Amino acid sequence: DDSTLNITDTSERSFEKMIFDVMTIWQKVFNRNVSLTDSFESLAGDSIHALELTMAVEESLHVHLSPHLIYELNTILKMATYLHN
Repeated sequence: DDSTLNITDTSERSFEKMIFDVMTIWQKVFNRNVSLTDSFESLAGDSIHALELTMAVEESLHVHLSPHLIYELNTILKMATYLHN
């Protein structure tokens, strides 16, 4: 069915966009290139970075995240998946 295919395609495109948007935020906060699976901890993330990430997500994506969630959503891929769902 074509309509199902279009819904799936749209969903995949929006997930790719979410990954791109989250990656852009992380790269700005950490001021470096970051891969999808680099962890917050491996990037030497601290409470200031957590606050900066949550503020940037809220400003860019209009979604409120608690700073403590950053420690659970500790990669770009995990955060993008959470925000997309």
